[in-house]
Amino acid sequence: MGLKVKFTSPPFVKLLPGVASHKYDLGIYYITDTRAREKVVDFVTYFKSGISFYVKTSGGPMINAPSDLCGHKVGVPAGTIEESAAVGQSSKCVAAGKPEVTVVTFANEGAATTAFLRGDVEVAMADTPVATVWVSRSNGQLTLAGRPFDVQPEGIAVAKDSALGKAVLDGLKVLISNGKYAAILTEWGLRSGAIRRPKINSAIT
Repeated sequence: MGLKVKFTSPPFVKLLPGVASHKYDLGIYYITDTRAREKVVDFVTYFKSGISFYVKTSGGPMINAPSDLCGHKVGVPAGTIEESAAVGQSSKCVAAGKPEVTVVTFANEGAATTAFLRGDVEVAMADTPVATVWVSRSNGQLTLAGRPFDVQPEGIAVAKDSALGKAVLDGLKVLISNGKYAAILTEWGLRSGAIRRPKINSAIT
């Protein structure tokens, strides 16, 4: 687009408000496109992903599904879909007469993983690609548990009704048509999350 890019890394909880207030032009992270978030910003969807658990390879509980979280302490990045899922599951556990889920929030997945390895929480959860990266970097200490769940579209955030949204969408369509999109996902082992038709705002929930 002929634009000069300046990168900054705010905590996730400040990212979408920053885009909405035009402090940031784009919000790029593993951001799930939800109807609630679409009230604040627009999303150019480019990927689909679920949530995955990662646990210690030896010792600790084996968490294969959200219902297995009852009575356990889970680490999640603040303000994320993972936090909402863990809090929601805690309510389900209590309603079923089981112990609640202790949800501990952190600034990002790195902080959550460090706390997990230190023993401050029993399990961590993140978007599947992020969880996969942390497991691969753990030198065998961590492993993915269960199957990804709650698969939804992810997007690049732009201010509501911004002309930049259409420009990013058009650019993404070019990357898909010329094969570079597929090449990028292949390089990072993420072909399973590829989409064919990017859109502006395609929330499922």
